[in-house]
Amino acid sequence: MNAKRNKLSLSVCALMTAASLCLSACTSSNTQKIVQANAFGPIVLKTSEYQAAYDDAGDEQKYKALILLARANIIDNNFDAAKQNITKLEVLAKSSVQKDEASIVKAAVDSWLPRVSANLIVAVILLSAALVNVAPLN
Repeated sequence: MNAKRNKLSLSVCALMTAASLCLSACTSSNTQKIVQANAFGPIVLKTSEYQAAYDDAGDEQKYKALILLARANIIDNNFDAAKQNITKLEVLAKSSVQKDEASIVKAAVDSWLPRVSANLIVAVILLSAALVNVAPLN
């Protein structure tokens, strides 16, 4: 009876180990797919997914994952996070191509901010104009 229980425990343990290995392989393969994508291709995932890919990426993939993450930050209008990631990109850039890629992402932030500011200014002007044209309440 005791031998059957030990055999059953070993079987359950082996099954749990196999399941955890399978799940970790799925996670790393998803990270691989994200990181192997074109760093300047379309951003189709959530920022949190790009963050997870960056966190899970190996040394060779970190740079590309960081480009994707910075670009996702820009799209989410999270410019502070994007600037922090661009700073990391500039530090990690070793080749001239990587330095150019970091410059491209930095230019994206720099070109996006004036548009956001301009849209905000236009909204304030329109709101002010609307308030001026409102008849006083008596």
